Amino acid sequence: MSVELSVDLSQFRDDIQAIGDAQNKALSNALNWTAYDSKAAMRKEMDSVFDDATPWTLNSIFVKQAKPSSLSATVGIKNQTASGTSAACLLY
Repeated sequence: MSVELSVDLSQFRDDIQAIGDAQNKALSNALNWTAYDSKAAMRKEMDSVFDDATPWTLNSIFVKQAKPSSLSATVGIKNQTASGTSAACLLY
């Protein structure tokens, strides 16, 4: 007696890949929302700590967004300026 079994896993593989892609998209969105919430909290804290903080200083916070292919978001202080002293030099 002999039994032959044939299974086509291509659709299963495609479905698993689609789930992974959707998961990475959702994770990157969550990271970006968290980063922007952190930026808003930092700006609010700067506004309460510094006397008469200028918009230039308050706007010195940046967010580098996460992507589905790169699940990392960055919140930081800009360290470059066209002229004068950068906000990072004043804040550190």
